[in-house]
Amino acid sequence: MVTNGQLPEVLAKIPPPTQLYISVSAPNEQLFNEVDKPIYRDGWQRLLKSLDLLSEFRKHGKTRTVIRLTLIKGITMLSQYAEQFAAMIKRGNPMFLECKSYMWVGTSREKLERDNMASHSEIKEFAAAVGKKCGYKLIDEQEESRVVLMMQQDSPDRFLKIGEITKLACSELQQNPWFYAPHIQASFGIEKSH
Repeated sequence: MVTNGQLPEVLAKIPPPTQLYISVSAPNEQLFNEVDKPIYRDGWQRLLKSLDLLSEFRKHGKTRTVIRLTLIKGITMLSQYAEQFAAMIKRGNPMFLECKSYMWVGTSREKLERDNMASHSEIKEFAAAVGKKCGYKLIDEQEESRVVLMMQQDSPDRFLKIGEITKLACSELQQNPWFYAPHIQASFGIEKSH
């Protein structure tokens, strides 16, 4: 399940998903309002509440938790924001931290410039600065996608076998078929069973 964290009341009601992924694009309320232009006046507080719920899902041990930082060069990817992003990560305490460059595609081209895309090396450098402040280290990367994957400590459990995902998804669907139907996506951190 992927969310921008704007509906914490929904997260509070759902059964534990296989994976919960919160996308974050700003380190503070002012930038959040400028960059995300939330539809809710209390959008920042909603995001923070969702990060608190992310931490709770991880504590219960049934959900793989992820925070994805979508970093905008020259706007949110500035050294002075590393500490603020780190505080958000500490709050959500995700199993995984993904740091990815904003990509100049779609309607975002009307608001931002091509120069707002960071290179892979710039993403790695900024991710290392954030990770140093919150205890996460680089464990994998995808240069073509300008993304790095970080964890507090690497673990063989970071790879889910496709069979395990199917088993988890079927179990969740059987428990509550009308409310929750997870979508299985082969992506970062997932490998095929042999």
